[in-house]
Amino acid sequence: MRLRAWLAIVILGLLSLRASPGPADAQQPASGRTSGEFGRWPQDGMRVLGQSGGAFTTLVVEPEREIAWLIVGPRVVALSLATDPPQVVGRSEPIPGGIDALAAGDGLVVARGARPTDEGVALWMLDASDPTWPRLRSSLTASGRLHGEMSIGEGVLAYGADNQIRLVQVADLDKPWESGTLSHGGKLGSFHIHGGRLHALWDTRIVSIALHGAGGPEVVSTWSLPMLAQGQPVPHSAGAGGRMFVRPVPERGYIIDLNPSGGPVVAADLHFMDDRPDGVVGAGSVYIAISEDWAHALEVYPWVGVNLLHSYDIRDPRKTIALPVVRLDVAPSSGVRQLAAGGRFVLGRDWLGAAHRWRVSEEPAPSAYAHWEPAVTAPVALASSGRQLVTVDLAGAIERYDGRDPNRPRRVGRGRVDELITAGRMQHVAADAGHIWAVTGDGHLLHVTADRTGPISRWEDGLFLDAEAYALAAEGERVWVAQSDGLHAYEPGVDGKPSRVGHFALDVALSNVSRLAFADGYLWLASAPLRGSADTLFVFDVRDPQTIHQIAQMPAGQVHALAVVGRRAYAVTWLSGTGSSVLSVIDASNVAQPRVVGSLDLLANGGFHIVVRGGTALVASSDGVRVIDVRVDAVPDEIGSVRYSGQPTGMAWIDDVVWVADRELGLIALQPGRALAPRITLPWLGVGPGRGGPIVVYARR
Repeated sequence: MRLRAWLAIVILGLLSLRASPGPADAQQPASGRTSGEFGRWPQDGMRVLGQSGGAFTTLVVEPEREIAWLIVGPRVVALSLATDPPQVVGRSEPIPGGIDALAAGDGLVVARGARPTDEGVALWMLDASDPTWPRLRSSLTASGRLHGEMSIGEGVLAYGADNQIRLVQVADLDKPWESGTLSHGGKLGSFHIHGGRLHALWDTRIVSIALHGAGGPEVVSTWSLPMLAQGQPVPHSAGAGGRMFVRPVPERGYIIDLNPSGGPVVAADLHFMDDRPDGVVGAGSVYIAISEDWAHALEVYPWVGVNLLHSYDIRDPRKTIALPVVRLDVAPSSGVRQLAAGGRFVLGRDWLGAAHRWRVSEEPAPSAYAHWEPAVTAPVALASSGRQLVTVDLAGAIERYDGRDPNRPRRVGRGRVDELITAGRMQHVAADAGHIWAVTGDGHLLHVTADRTGPISRWEDGLFLDAEAYALAAEGERVWVAQSDGLHAYEPGVDGKPSRVGHFALDVALSNVSRLAFADGYLWLASAPLRGSADTLFVFDVRDPQTIHQIAQMPAGQVHALAVVGRRAYAVTWLSGTGSSVLSVIDASNVAQPRVVGSLDLLANGGFHIVVRGGTALVASSDGVRVIDVRVDAVPDEIGSVRYSGQPTGMAWIDDVVWVADRELGLIALQPGRALAPRITLPWLGVGPGRGGPIVVYARR
């Protein structure tokens, strides 16, 4: 009898499952609520639909194929040098944990991981025989204090660690294995593989090692650099094609020929003293690069905006030909930060993450200058208007993007601000109803329309602000600016130039304003009287800009992000005492008395931005993007995430796509991942004794 009762209960439970409503209608427990905006969020959060640009951090050239390999965020990117301007022809899938160094050659790219684990740092092997599709094949772990350089050749990868060179056999990409360690004492400098030998600089000694000797790697020759005293620091150096370019002091450089049977010799003695800019005292930053036929030295004087390139024809090192020194065409505000060589081609990377290519000629200026700039160059702020995105960058540009196709973010407009100086870089941007507002570092509020083309003038399109600006919020054709002396309202005036239409002066000087947020005629502002101190949240009635008045204020932690929807505010605060971050939900039903009604510990790092819509909050930090259900004020609940390492500078929500601007990764389009099928589980059944038989105590999907 008891067995029959149990069977009846199980059958009833199964029938209740079949009759249960579908996922869209089911009542979910609090721990698994669905998002009102996107339906069910999977636990793996969002997927990356597309990425546009991003500053790159490494430049490695394969001269034979005219390909440059770059690191753009977590991806390896192939840049073709055969086109003018250079074009991206391929990119890898994101590499877990990011990457910070590259080596390329023989159809192989090795990417070194950026985040060490307990075991060490991963070396990722990518099959690059087809540059349009660099494929991840395998990885191995490197340990120790890693050296910046790696070199590939003869089926061997050489990388530096703990002032040693470690050799990895990579003939079989699916099974790389570490085969040995080379050391010669002292500090390891540059090294490269050529002609079956590895040439390395340890302290002031150049060591040549045959990789495939009868008993394994063996030292062929050791040679001390005669121009250096023992114990001097390792000089600037680079090697390629069996030659080494050494620049021990700013005034002198040497080409070392490593191939003669009698051992290395100084093949050329180079001088760099004659072409410094007028009035410059001391040396600029030094960058050098060498290919089999050419050597290049670059001196960068950023304070005078000059980049001097010295190029040398070393096809016969004993008859080195020096070409005229040229000034490279690089924006003074950026400057070159890395140099690579591919024959007569010289490539430079600037600190904004753009690539520059020159072809060295006999003329007094390099020819065939080409410039590859990521679609988004180091964005420092992001705004949206309709389906368009607007960014500003450190180079002084306002850019517009079409956000309708997240798989291919497309730039539809770009305007560069004239008379760019260091203080004039962009800092903030806001957009609405086709109006774009931006603030430059030297205190100009700019106003341009979305259909504006051509250069932007700070003097004709802008207004010089009397007090420092910290944040912007746009509404229609009006913009609200939090300045150090209070809150200001501006509208387009004569010829579209900003004109102030309202002002509210606070009793204390504003400082460190994190965000402005506007909703329902009220403006929320988070600020601290002193940098590093606790913030205050202010609420202003701004329905009439000529009679702005303060409605409320409340204490807060250090507010890093703020969003307002109706009478709810969402603040991400950093609690310096605990070292953690918290999302606070603030009820402003009574706008004069806002109060915190719920919170969630985010356990995330800095760089916060937040957008809220349809009961879902998205919080971006340097760890990635969190998805939080905020439909129940008292119990915000994290329901998904996408994790990556970056520096977010803004967020926007267009249709069902979330856009994140990142100073390293550019523009990233995120969307909910594939919705998970509802899990089919039997309801939990509790059974208790009863006179009429078993009783179902509890049953819930």
